[in-house]
Amino acid sequence: MRAIEFFDHMEIYPGSKTKHFKELHKKTGIPYSEMLFFDDERRNKEVEALGVTFVLVRKGLDAGTFEHGLGEWRRRHPEEVIEDAAGDDVTGI
Repeated sequence: MRAIEFFDHMEIYPGSKTKHFKELHKKTGIPYSEMLFFDDERRNKEVEALGVTFVLVRKGLDAGTFEHGLGEWRRRHPEEVIEDAAGDDVTGI
C-alpha cells in the first residue's frame, strides 16, 4: 500500500501551509490541535500559530522522526484519553 492511500483529504498545491490547514479544518472539522504536520521547510512552522503540531523533517520521514513527532503531539495532549490500536482507552499518554 502506498503512503498516499492512508489519507482521506489532501491539500497539495503551492502556497501557504496555513491556507492548506485552514482548508483541511474546514473540510473535516478536525481541530487544529489534533493535527500533526511533518515538513522539510522550516518556514512552514507558521502553522503552529493555528495550533498544529509541526515537526521539521531534515532527510525524509523515518521511523525515528515519526516517533519524535508523535511524542511532541502527545506532550501537548497529556491529559487526554487516547484510544490505542486495540481500541482500549489509554490515559495520560
